[in-house]
Amino acid sequence: MLRHTVGHLAQALLLLVGVVVAIFCLLQLIPGDPVQAMVGDMPVPPALRVALEQRFHLNDPFGERLLSYLSNILHGDLGYSMNYRRPVFDILAERFPRTLLLAGVGYGLGILIGIATAPGPA
Repeated sequence: MLRHTVGHLAQALLLLVGVVVAIFCLLQLIPGDPVQAMVGDMPVPPALRVALEQRFHLNDPFGERLLSYLSNILHGDLGYSMNYRRPVFDILAERFPRTLLLAGVGYGLGILIGIATAPGPA
C-alpha cells in the first residue's frame, strides 16, 4: 500500500513539474514586449528598458530563466504579478480561504447529491 501511494505521489510531482515547465514555455511564446506591457501605453526610455530587462532577467538565455524560475518556486518565491503589482504568493494567500471554502462546499454538495441520487438496493 505504501509503495502504491509513493508511486502515485511521484507521478503527481512529475506531472506538476511538467505543467509548470509547459506553462513557462508557453508564456515565453506570447508575442509582445514584456517591458512595454509593464509600463502601459507610455513610451519607454532606453535607460528604464535596460533597468527592467536586468531586474526581471528578460535578456537571460531561455534555459537560465527556466532554471531560475524552478529554483524560485522551490524556495517559495512565485514571482511578481505585473497585473496586480504585488507578489504572486500574497495574491494566492489572500484568495486561498475563499477557494478552500468554495471547494469544500462543492465537495459536500457533490457527496449529498451523489447519496440522494444513488440507486437503492435491487
